[in-house]
Amino acid sequence: MSRSAADSYRDARLALELSPARVEADDADELIRARIQQIIAQAFAGVQYDELGRQDYYLELWAEKSGVLDEDLAREYGATLRPAGGGEFSYQMVRDAIRIADARDQDLVVVVVSDWDPKGVDMPVSAARKLEIEAAFHDVEAYVHHAALTLEQVVEYDLPGTPAKDPSGLEYRNPGALAYERQKDTFAEYADDMDPVEVNAFEARHPEAYRDALRDVLDRYYDQDLGDRLDQAVDDARREAEWRLFDAFEQHEDTIDAALTVLDDALDKYERRLHGEFRQAREALEDLRHEEKLVRRELKIETKRDKLRDEIRGVDEDDVLSDVDVAFPETETGGSDGALLDTRRGFHEQLRAYKEFDVRYS
Repeated sequence: MSRSAADSYRDARLALELSPARVEADDADELIRARIQQIIAQAFAGVQYDELGRQDYYLELWAEKSGVLDEDLAREYGATLRPAGGGEFSYQMVRDAIRIADARDQDLVVVVVSDWDPKGVDMPVSAARKLEIEAAFHDVEAYVHHAALTLEQVVEYDLPGTPAKDPSGLEYRNPGALAYERQKDTFAEYADDMDPVEVNAFEARHPEAYRDALRDVLDRYYDQDLGDRLDQAVDDARREAEWRLFDAFEQHEDTIDAALTVLDDALDKYERRLHGEFRQAREALEDLRHEEKLVRRELKIETKRDKLRDEIRGVDEDDVLSDVDVAFPETETGGSDGALLDTRRGFHEQLRAYKEFDVRYS
């Protein structure tokens, strides 16, 4: 048993084997081959690569709703899934996507999935304009594709529609409701009075066609064979390294063989001179192992060790430490004087603070 933190007891340590010096290789050729494999293993252990990281494009799938995002498809292409919050692609989504692409030194491809309705048809354009602005601040090229739902898909697959609902607040002349009502009229003219269609209808009724629509875009930007070519490139480099090493060692094979012969001769003499001593040491070690077990048993070492453990466990550490508290010091900072925002302020006090920072009141 190894050293125990509970009782500081450690078992006797007896050697299990005595190993005289020896050369593992039988000849220079075997020695050279073993050395080359060792060099290759060490040299190529540091050759690491990420197939996704070496792609030219970072892929994202954006959807108006989370229910139509295909996780298996995204995993296949290493794409990030982003459902819209509240039915709109936020500027934070744009920032996150651009910054990830920039950090990975890749260009960005966003594949958009939205309903075919007054709001959904505008979402790809809305996303594109935001990405265009943010990409201008980074060294990233951005591409946006509307994969579904399109008018062509609605017609080809005869997808069922649902009449557009009147926006809430229209009776109160709410500006947002009025804008959406105008958008409905524009869409109705564009759709030739066809009812709006949710992308869920496409995904649920024609799942393969839906995935194919996404794949058609993703395949344009994703190199499917890159992983195999990367593996092949490493294998080719490994073989070339082996050939070069064989050529280099071959030029020294005679001197290596001569040095190996000299070492073998010395080891033969070493073994003859120490053979008896090693035999006696092994026999003595075996006797020591046997004697150690007998003495351990005779003196009841394990029983006495168990007794020591029981005595140690008899101390109630929890009870002893229960009254010990850590006296944490109070923090020492300058305070929040001069802060523009301090959420501990009352409403009117915070308004006054805003006015002090506002150039219109200075």
